[in-house]
Amino acid sequence: MKSGSQKLEKPLPLKSSPQPEAISILCIEDNDGDFLIMEGQLESTNSRQKFNLCRARTAKEALTLISERSTKSSNGSERDLTFDLPFDLIFLDLSLPDSVGVDTYELIANEVPHVPIIVLSGSTDRDLALEMVQRGAQDYLPKDHIFPEMLLRSVLYSIERQKDLNSLEKLNLKLEATTEKLKSAQMQLIQAEKLDSLGRLAAGVAHEVRNPLGALRMGISYLKQREANVDDPSFQFVFKEMDTAIVRADSIIQGMLDYSRDDSVSLKAVNPNQLIETALSLVQYEITTHKVEVKKSLLPKLPNILVDASKMEHVFINLFSNAIQAMADEGGKLEITTQCGIVDEIKRDEGVRDFVRIRKQDEVVLIEIRDHGPGIPVDKVDRIFEPFFTTKPTGEGTGLGLSIVKRIVDLHRGHIRIRNCEDSPGACVSLYFKAITS
Repeated sequence: MKSGSQKLEKPLPLKSSPQPEAISILCIEDNDGDFLIMEGQLESTNSRQKFNLCRARTAKEALTLISERSTKSSNGSERDLTFDLPFDLIFLDLSLPDSVGVDTYELIANEVPHVPIIVLSGSTDRDLALEMVQRGAQDYLPKDHIFPEMLLRSVLYSIERQKDLNSLEKLNLKLEATTEKLKSAQMQLIQAEKLDSLGRLAAGVAHEVRNPLGALRMGISYLKQREANVDDPSFQFVFKEMDTAIVRADSIIQGMLDYSRDDSVSLKAVNPNQLIETALSLVQYEITTHKVEVKKSLLPKLPNILVDASKMEHVFINLFSNAIQAMADEGGKLEITTQCGIVDEIKRDEGVRDFVRIRKQDEVVLIEIRDHGPGIPVDKVDRIFEPFFTTKPTGEGTGLGLSIVKRIVDLHRGHIRIRNCEDSPGACVSLYFKAITS
């Protein structure tokens, strides 16, 4: 090599682009001439793309081919797709010996909803073309106006558009499955909170059951002393008292069983006043222990609401317990009011799109629970429904109670609002449920 000359590097070897995978096409065409033209058009495209063309002359024959291909795929062919795609694309003539017009498209599309279909027609009817596209066809091509490059573009675009649609449907299916799992988890969380509440109510239950059992023991003792004196006028009275005590004990225990049962949401028309009375009876021990005065102002002729009674009782028990615990040990006042009216304005959670929820001008039942405790710290009002958030000291609360309450209210298409009272110390809970007016 001469002085001053530069050594030239060898050029890097160029890799040829991979050959695209052949596109599998089912052409449903009864006319031999039209099929040969279509085949020739595909072969004449200025592209490296290859095609595997399969033909069916009737709709019945097409369905048989689709079924055979689908069976092969489901038995473990090279494809591993959520949706069974026996072909990458279908060319469809609407005029077949055994099917004509829109029915032809519906017959094939229902069998392979995830395979793109290009309708081939001898007609240039724009209304028909529009209808086919509206029904889901990827394209509508008049046979007399097809040329190779246009056909190739239509095939490739149709396949890609259908892939996008299939991907969206898969994502939607995953979203629905995830939503169902979330609902199941939320119901389990509700049940867990109910069981936790049962532990807190156990002392009250023991107290309530112990009194009627004490009456029973006294009655039995009395009878043992008067076994020989059947004519004693107190005999029937004692038996009546014993019977009343047994019924009360059974009622309390049954109430606890109904409350703790893990049922799915079973909606029935229920009187809200009755739900409140039942819940109050279950927290009576807490009311007595904390020396709380209960003031009720319940509308006598209150409309029914559509709820799951056991789950709604859990809501009231939780709210009553929170109110009682918020007041000092020396006592306080728990006020409960019910009324009915027309919704003038209701605040919405961001993102809510549920059309069956309460709206303006709906007739609703309003239940308000007010305590005379210290209220909610201003900086914490917006967080009270967050899971695991609590204002109680460590070890005295799970932070799940109010989040569970809100979830149950949401399940019933109701609305809950918690705020500090404006005219006095304490917090006020407002519950709205759509009234059953007929």
